[in-house]
Amino acid sequence: MLDDQTMIEKIDKDGMLAKIQEQPDQVKIAWEQVQNFIIPTHYINAKNVVVLGMGGSAIGGDLIRDLVKSSAKIPVHVVRDYDLPKFVDSTSLVIASTYSGETEETITAFTEAIDRGAKTLIISTGGKAAALSRKHKIPMFEIKYQAQPRAAIAYSLIPLLGIFNKLGYIELGINEVLNAVTDLINFKQKNDINVPTSQNDAKKLAEKLHNRLPVVIGGGILSNVARRFKDQINENAKQVACFDEIPELCHNHIVGLDKPENILKETYTILLQSRFDNKRNNLRNQILIQLFQKKGIKCESIMLDCKGGKIAEILHNVLFADYVSYYLAILNQVDPTPVETIKFLKDRLAENK
Repeated sequence: MLDDQTMIEKIDKDGMLAKIQEQPDQVKIAWEQVQNFIIPTHYINAKNVVVLGMGGSAIGGDLIRDLVKSSAKIPVHVVRDYDLPKFVDSTSLVIASTYSGETEETITAFTEAIDRGAKTLIISTGGKAAALSRKHKIPMFEIKYQAQPRAAIAYSLIPLLGIFNKLGYIELGINEVLNAVTDLINFKQKNDINVPTSQNDAKKLAEKLHNRLPVVIGGGILSNVARRFKDQINENAKQVACFDEIPELCHNHIVGLDKPENILKETYTILLQSRFDNKRNNLRNQILIQLFQKKGIKCESIMLDCKGGKIAEILHNVLFADYVSYYLAILNQVDPTPVETIKFLKDRLAENK
């Protein structure tokens, strides 16, 4: 089924595949653009960083936080809510990441950040966020890419990466990101639509997840890649999925592997592994595989062939997850792009302002 491109085109009416295929280009363009993004010099004195966002606009903040948590000298927080943490003040750097520029929760919290005198930046296509940028003279990285927010992942991730690099929270050379793009193009070609299922790891995994409950586990720099994987299965494949984080799950998740038996029989667990994982977590992964197998739970460990650094590993795993979720959508015979339930919820909220 996944090798029938004519049928796939009929299901993918809104062209989600093209957006996934463009991810390497997204990364390259966004990285080049952010090099010219001007940040006020006094922002380097921020005592903490808060990234505001929801859904596909927030995941970039989560991925960056995982990337810098062992190297950043100041705390980095991601807020997916209306309420701004009380510690935010004039010493804080608050970054609003809202693809549409209209995200209710993000705009509410960001307006509060402005009122508190925080240092502020915006990443958006326009909307209310752009209006705030003009009114308060806030620097805004303008996204010039039309897609669903989740399909513009590079534009929520790479501008943040560039901003963090400029502020010294992470040290990346231009070539490190561009080399990751080159590797990502090669990786894409191995999992793209024209590669038959027998040779395509993303298609193979999608078939294993079809009609099952996917549980995605990640740790270290891949902790929130697991979340992204789960989110993409939800939104693209219109299928329920769960995610968890190692080593935390070793203190709770594994105790719940007995009931309900009928659901556990239909579960498929994926353990994402990185070359940069803590050695003790590597051991935990090996033990977890044994435990899942002992409980009769289908599972597999995945470590992608990636020779680059941490950002390259994150980009490879994100792209792989997007391909798997796309192929799962095709198996479920649903158009990956529309998110009608989210539209329904937003419409009801708008009626009750």
